[in-house]
Amino acid sequence: VMRRVLERDLGTAVRWVDDRSLDTGENARLSASLLNADGVRHIVLVTSASHLHRATIAFSEAGLIVTPAPTALNPGGGAFWELWVPSAVALRQSTGASHELLGRTFLWLKRLRE
Repeated sequence: VMRRVLERDLGTAVRWVDDRSLDTGENARLSASLLNADGVRHIVLVTSASHLHRATIAFSEAGLIVTPAPTALNPGGGAFWELWVPSAVALRQSTGASHELLGRTFLWLKRLRE
């Protein structure tokens, strides 16, 4: 998707593509390998704000210097009472938060084994 957006929508040629990774850790290692081959050591890491912490750790551990660039920020807004009413948006956000919590727990457990 990123390649398509860069090439089609932004008219930018894509130089490096990781099309093999299955998770953030693999993406970090494979991307670092591609980038290091061309002497790239510093990256701007663009990902959702909720995923940024874990992704930054993975890419740093892969040997890259990371400048975080969060997307999908939640600026809040709305009436105070809306914070206390169940909604589909809140359910979706809690699903994302649970995913990140499990990912961080997995990363922590992985480090304990090393």
